[in-house]
Amino acid sequence: MHTYDWITPAQAATRLGTAVRDLYRLVDRGQLPAYRISGEIRLLAHEVDDYARGTPPGRGSAGPTTQRDR
Repeated sequence: MHTYDWITPAQAATRLGTAVRDLYRLVDRGQLPAYRISGEIRLLAHEVDDYARGTPPGRGSAGPTTQRDR
């Protein structure tokens, strides 16, 4: 069983060195996956790190099997 580190949009923006509004633009464009969990938007830390390294979403570490809600 995998353990996933979920982070908030603010934490993801900090990791990427960008503003939260710019992070949401990346999500809206489909460049960065985000997930709705109990009504809150969350991102997977490893997917944010993959994006920062230039690895396209879904090509880096194995992600969750949950449905993306964006």
